[in-house]
Amino acid sequence: MILSKREKEKLVRKLANEGKTTREIAKDVRISLRSIGQILNKVTGDYVVEDEKQKLQSKSDYAQAFQMFQDGRPLIDVAIELDIESPTVICYYEDYLKLVNMRRLVSIHNDVKDDLSLFLQLYGRIKKRG
Repeated sequence: MILSKREKEKLVRKLANEGKTTREIAKDVRISLRSIGQILNKVTGDYVVEDEKQKLQSKSDYAQAFQMFQDGRPLIDVAIELDIESPTVICYYEDYLKLVNMRRLVSIHNDVKDDLSLFLQLYGRIKKRG
């Protein structure tokens, strides 16, 4: 009997829930250990397409930083993971914000720079007064 991809995935999940080993599942369903791992990773939320991961790693630090910003990673994580200095990360982040239509925020930040705490206090007062 030939199973569709969806049927195989369902069967893999069922057998895994029954406590079968990956090798036992591979034998029963007749798919590779790698495919079983990918199916089970989808279920646990650990699913990462290896080709996409490798494709991203082959990109420049600039492109990798943009992807990390898009994924919501903190700037410090970007600096550490890509091993780049903070001014560079900040520059990349400003470019990213510009691209996601946040140019106005970057402009305000550039205007207030060292007076950011004063600006935030003023903003808090204005917001409090409505």
